[in-house]
Amino acid sequence: MVQAQTLFWGIFLFGLGFLNLHAQSEEGPIPLENARLYLAREPDTSGILMVGGYLDTYWAYYGDTANTNGYHTFPTISPRSKQLGLNMIQAQLKYRSGFARANLAIHGGDIPRAAWSGDFNFIQEANVGFKFAPKIWLDAGFFKTHIGYESILPRDNFTISLATTTFYEPYFLSGAKLTWMAGKNWSLQANLFNEFNGFVDVNGSPAGGMSLYWEPTKDWVLGLNQITSNEKTKEAGLPKLRAYQNLVTYRKFTKTEWVGEVNFGFQSNTGLTDSLGTAKMFSALLAGKYKFTRRYAVSGRYEFFYDPEEILTGAVYNASHQLVGLVISGFTLCGEFKPTEKSFFRVEARELITTHSDEDIFYNNQQSSRNRLECHLAMGVWF
Repeated sequence: MVQAQTLFWGIFLFGLGFLNLHAQSEEGPIPLENARLYLAREPDTSGILMVGGYLDTYWAYYGDTANTNGYHTFPTISPRSKQLGLNMIQAQLKYRSGFARANLAIHGGDIPRAAWSGDFNFIQEANVGFKFAPKIWLDAGFFKTHIGYESILPRDNFTISLATTTFYEPYFLSGAKLTWMAGKNWSLQANLFNEFNGFVDVNGSPAGGMSLYWEPTKDWVLGLNQITSNEKTKEAGLPKLRAYQNLVTYRKFTKTEWVGEVNFGFQSNTGLTDSLGTAKMFSALLAGKYKFTRRYAVSGRYEFFYDPEEILTGAVYNASHQLVGLVISGFTLCGEFKPTEKSFFRVEARELITTHSDEDIFYNNQQSSRNRLECHLAMGVWF
């Protein structure tokens, strides 16, 4: 945790030095003693307020029995079986100007009920940012995750469902982000959050991290995200230092789009066999999309999640009520029709398979199984 905070404040001080040495306007450098005047040199009349909305409905079938809350295992998108449902209804405001920006989004539906914060369930994001120098922004508030490729908004993804890789990544964060637009194609960000995945601090130990993004071309993005936290409970004495790394790339061609993601993590004083050992996890996904025309496309995804010491999953029990670390893979095939540029209709099939013989974690009519079949249909529109 000390390392995370040192990283954040080190980059923050670097940003202040950058402000002192390199802050420039059209008229030239700004001395440090006049830096406070940077935002007020002229009235900012460039502000634009944008209003948006999103609506997504679904029908799904799962080959296992629902949990007592009505949702199936790994619930986020389309979490209910054999019934029509509302994935999400969202209203959004965005403000943009040369020196300030803000985002506010509220939502409802099965996605926030199944997988969002219980403390601020209706808030998807609420943050404000200021430009303190050319290329340097400081934003603070509630954020959707920046880690990984897949989003809780199905419209942003190739498929309807989320990979298990994404399910165990942070969904929502609260804190501050210091961003340096280092060049035309580079950005560097230092982060300080209340916790690894949540809006409210639960153990008094904040999480820190960084992000680095590079765009070699307008159709290719490479990203590195890192977050470090202490996952100890208030009652436990031993720290559980977690370091989570995410590598992601997106590549677009004329007819195809590709996404690759690799994650690996470590956590101290954690493990099923050695509670004082350092546990490790790994996950990956590869997804591709082929566009037959502007309206018709097909997508496929492979996912793999390896967490034998239950760093991210928490306790996972099999049919014999034994703790088993989760090792699972999955295949997804999705067809898409876009009536307009801002709408979709999708049909999807997916199968999840656990790796080891004792990982029979799915149940159907009291019969345990190592695999699950799914079917999803979804329609969405936004503006």
